[in-house]
Amino acid sequence: MKKLTTLFAVLGVVLALGPAAQAAPMVGPTDGYTGPYRIIFCTVTQYDAVSANIATYNARIEAVAAATAGLTYDVSDITGWKMIGSTASVNARVNTGTTATDGLVASGDVPIYNIVGGRVADGNAALWNAASVDLLVHIYHVNGNSPGYANRTWTGTLPDGTTHATAPLGAATVGQADNRVLDEGWVAWGGHGNPNPNTSTYLHYGLSPVLRIPGTMIYTK
Repeated sequence: MKKLTTLFAVLGVVLALGPAAQAAPMVGPTDGYTGPYRIIFCTVTQYDAVSANIATYNARIEAVAAATAGLTYDVSDITGWKMIGSTASVNARVNTGTTATDGLVASGDVPIYNIVGGRVADGNAALWNAASVDLLVHIYHVNGNSPGYANRTWTGTLPDGTTHATAPLGAATVGQADNRVLDEGWVAWGGHGNPNPNTSTYLHYGLSPVLRIPGTMIYTK
């Protein structure tokens, strides 16, 4: 009787605690790669490009990532997201920490994957090589949809990752990108950005910090 009483007491504690919280599903490489990497996505929400403060855009990307909690592609546990965009005072390479191309994790030079696990670029040089920019696969939307939905994307950036001299974020007209293409137009429409009024509402690109995969869990470096 004493054993049964103890058993019921233990069961009562377990039931009172309720089910354990589920860890966020893993979002990462699907090609067998197990080293450090980054995740890139395109938003579904559209925004203007009126602000000349890069922090405004980074905050938008951070909020989009946080809002994925419980969704199929859940990256809400990752913080430190940055927009792939350039203002007059900071360019996309600096903002995202993708300036160096020495192959060192400390420099952020790691492979970049889309939200569904496809490798977009082998590293920083592949992302910003203005002479021959060709992404390996498309940048998917944060909800896992393939590109094409309202494809115009604000960047204010040239193909080499530097600031568009006359059309950065916050200027009267801002350089945009086309998320449907794999050539330099992914970041600068037609190679020159095809600037549009900053009050128009377009998508944003987001890039994570360097990530690692310990077992099946993601965490930031």
